[in-house]
Amino acid sequence: MSTITVGIPRRDQLKIEVDGFLLKAVSGKGCYSFLEKLSELRSHIGQDLKTLALPNGSDHISLIIKEALLKARQEWAPPYQEEELCHCRKVNTEAVMAAIKAGYHHVEEIADQTQAGTSCGNCRVDSEALIHYFCSGN
Repeated sequence: MSTITVGIPRRDQLKIEVDGFLLKAVSGKGCYSFLEKLSELRSHIGQDLKTLALPNGSDHISLIIKEALLKARQEWAPPYQEEELCHCRKVNTEAVMAAIKAGYHHVEEIADQTQAGTSCGNCRVDSEALIHYFCSGN
């Protein structure tokens, strides 16, 4: 049995427990809409994760659930996986991912929220790749 926890720091959090590829438990905290979706996800407990459709929206709820399911399926493969995304400003990749899940889907918004890409700008392409990965249909 393994546990996958994803979310936005100090906001919505999702924890799923899986046994192989079977969904065993779903819990979390967050806004009312998020909790409603978790209730819907609970209806799939006992099912094979590979049969569950991934959410295709770019709202925070869809992005968090999609990340959890991809991690549980062992299909999570973001295009940038180093710990630090912006070396000039020392911005952690997780901070950029959290900003994307929180609804910042343009490189300029990511820069405003995290400072990533506000110095030399070389990491902007990596921010853009992460935005595309999170918000596309994978």
